[in-house]
Parts: sequence; structure tokens; C-alpha cells
Amino acid sequence: MPASIYQMVRDENLKFMRNRDVYNSDYFNFTLSLASVNATKLKHPVYQAMAKESLQLAVHFLFHTYLRTKKKLRVDTEEWMATVEVLLSKSSEACQWLVQYLVGPEGREITKVCLLECSMREIRAVVGAILEKTLESALHFGDPGLDSLTDALLSLLDKDVPENVKNCAQYFSLFSNFAQRGHGPCQLLLKHSAYRRMLIFLLGPNRQNNQNRRWNPAQAREFLHLHTTLAMIALQSDLSTQRTRTHLGAPGSFKLSVGVIPHSTSLLPLNPDILASLFTPEGQPYLMEVMFAMRELSGPLAILIEMVTRCSFCNEPFSLGVLQLLKTQLETAPPHELKNVFQMLQELLVVEDPLQSQRLKYAFESEKGLLALMHQSNNVDSSRCYQCVKFLVTLAQKCAPAKDYFKDLSGHWSWAVQWLQKKMSEHYWTPQSNVSNETSTAKTFQRTISAQDTLAYATALLNEKEQSGSSNGSDGSPANENADRSLRQGSESPMMLGDSKSDLEDVDP
Repeated sequence: MPASIYQMVRDENLKFMRNRDVYNSDYFNFTLSLASVNATKLKHPVYQAMAKESLQLAVHFLFHTYLRTKKKLRVDTEEWMATVEVLLSKSSEACQWLVQYLVGPEGREITKVCLLECSMREIRAVVGAILEKTLESALHFGDPGLDSLTDALLSLLDKDVPENVKNCAQYFSLFSNFAQRGHGPCQLLLKHSAYRRMLIFLLGPNRQNNQNRRWNPAQAREFLHLHTTLAMIALQSDLSTQRTRTHLGAPGSFKLSVGVIPHSTSLLPLNPDILASLFTPEGQPYLMEVMFAMRELSGPLAILIEMVTRCSFCNEPFSLGVLQLLKTQLETAPPHELKNVFQMLQELLVVEDPLQSQRLKYAFESEKGLLALMHQSNNVDSSRCYQCVKFLVTLAQKCAPAKDYFKDLSGHWSWAVQWLQKKMSEHYWTPQSNVSNETSTAKTFQRTISAQDTLAYATALLNEKEQSGSSNGSDGSPANENADRSLRQGSESPMMLGDSKSDLEDVDP
């Protein structure tokens, strides 16, 4: 056999045997045991050096072997992550080594490949979690390399994240989770202009109000954590400097029904980038993206809603501007995309401040308000009209001022209750139906249990107004036709007066 062929066969056999021995469960279990054996020996005199060695083994094995093999061998991911987390959180030397490694050429390349270019969501999530824990521990230990690592991660926004936008959810997730840890992480992110850099990514470098969006709806569905990060940074800032009305309540008494994060007395000064994006005309493109996010995103949006409601508190220009954007969405968006838009509108209208009554009137009575929208859509888009009626009665349940306002305004919306009663009588309903007026892509009204409850509560609300001596009702009002049935339902109806439970959060059954 020629020497060259012999050498080639020998090399291939050696490569085969190495892969056979490395990519097997016994070797994986052995390496995990070896990497984790030192993790909890905190009282050992040389724990720092031991932890550093263990983390080096874990990181190199994860990045170069474990995360590159078939899924059937990756059965110990949780144990690996727990080991890395303990080593990072307990050892400053181990944390310092990983920060330096990630900032170096090899670490930067691995971050880009495994966090953005990799097509497997599970692997991107693991790498994102390691990076998030590294940032957290480096901040805790005051690691001198933290600034370099933060800047290295944010620099990916310039080219690599846009090129891999379909895989970017885990990238923004690491920043979102980091920002939700409070004051310190948000201060660090602002120091490195993370808010402005993320806005540029979202909007484009020179987005104007009348320009097309940079990303289409399919791409924007990956941006839940991007929006959460921006909202969290804003919520950690002192927004009270932008209030145009004085609130008579005690400091810190502002409460929201969404209540994602507690109102903190330790707030960051309002950054110029946040000020420009929220409280100036130049910020209109960002608020428009927030409205699109309420339509397009399916994940938890409470933080985004809380950011908008806190900015609206005692701030008349912001309140009216956001209401105008919401009304535009309610008029133009497909009916099946309106559930979260209505949720944001509800949270905005229940905020108790000197502007509450003004918001209610602007939302319902102004040009293109909900009353006008109901008139406009009842014949051509019955699903949209029904959602407006349901929103009205649900808001009356949750908010006493709104309930009083609707009772005084009953002459302007009692026709909608008659319309809903007519629709209910025109459509056949089967209890087993899973059709919903909130999620159906059809514009036609569907008879559902929720619609039946909505009609019952609206009828009872009109009836209560008439019983108090009001003349707003008419002889043809459904309050006269259905009052007895509504009152007979008693506590069995989930929509009875005084019941604080709302079904707006649930899809129509």
C-alpha cells in the first residue's frame, strides 16, 4: 500500500474513533461530573482557582462539543446551565475569565455563530442564558471587563442582528431579562447607549413619520423582547418630570392594574434618548411601532402597557397622542388583531388622575372615537362593532368613573345594545362552538356565550340608568325588553353589575 494512502486511511480511522469516543453519553456524563465537582466547594482555600478551571472546562466543552452534537445527546442541558450559573455567581475569578474570553476574538465569533446564526432555537437560548448570567455576575462583582462585554454585545446590532433578524429573539431576550433585574442593569445599558442603538435597529437610522416600516410584520414578531427591553429602561427612569398636571395623591401612590414592576423611589434621570422617543414629535415613529406591537405580538405585553400608562399619568399631550394612535389602530387594524389594543386602551382609561374624564371623552366622543366607530362599522364590520360594545361594558365593570360616564351618555350608545340584541336573534348558536368574535378573521358577528353576557350587562346598565330617573332611554330600549331577564340572572351571570371580573382577558368562548 502506498504510504500516502496508508496515512489517509489511518487519519480517517483515528478521526472516526475520536468522534465515537467523544460523542457518546458516557463521555458527556463524565465531563459534566468533572466540571461540576468543584462548584459547591465554596470553603476550599483555593476555590477561586478551582472554579476558574471548572468554568473553562464547561465553557469549552459546551461551545465546541455539546452544543454542536445531535439533540438526543443533549439531555443534560439544565444540569450544565446550573453548573455554569453557580460557578459564575460564586467566583469572581471564573467570571472575570469568561468576560475576557467572550470579549476576545474566539468568544466574539462563538457568540455571533451560536446566538444569531444558529438555526436551532434551543441552542440560541442556552447561549443567551450564559451571556445574561455573565453580565449579571460581572455587574455584581464590579468586573473591569463589563463595559467591553456590554459594548461587544451591543455592537452586533450594527450588522449581525439585522442579517439574522429571524433568529434574534434570544439575543434581545438576554437584554430583556438583564434589564428586568432593576436599576443597575438599566443604568449600564444607558451608559452604552443601548436604548438609542436598539431604537435605530427597530426604526432604521432615519425613520420619519410617513415612511414605511423597516421590518415587515413577520420579522417584527421576533421583537417582543426588544420592546420589553426598551419599556423596562423607560420604566426605570424618572418620568415625573414630564407631567403637565399635578397629582394630589401621596408620592408613589400611582398604581396600575397591570402592576408588572413596583414603583421605585430610586429612579434614573430621564435620558435624552428616552425623552426624545416618548415625549417629542420626533418620537412618533417609536410609538407607532408600539401600536403595531400590540397587534402583532402574541407574548406577554404587560410591561409595554405599563410603560405607556405611566407615561400618560398626569401628562395631557402624551395621553391624547397615544389615544389618537389607539383610535387609528381600532379603526384600521383587522378585527382579530384588536384584543391587545383594547387591553392597552382599557389600562389607560382606568388610570386615576386629573385627566381621567378627559381621556374617557376623547376616547369615546371625539372625532373617530369609539362611538363614531360603532356607528361606522355596525353594518359593514359587525365584529369590530361588537368588540367596541364589549369593551364599553367591560370598562364599566372595572372602572366606577367610566360606569357613571356611560350611564350619563347612555342616549348615545343604547342603539348599539338594540343592534347587538338584533344580531343575537339573527344568528344560530351552538354551545360547542369555538368561534370567537375576537380571533375570527371574518368580519361577521358570531353568536357566543360572551356576546350573550355582554348583552345582559349592557341591558342591566341601561336599566339601572332608567331606574335612577334618567330619560336617556327610549321605549324601544332593550332595557325595557330584557330588564326582567337580566335581573333574574342574579349572581349566576358573570356580567352582573358590581362584578369586578372581566372577560376581556379571555377569548370569547
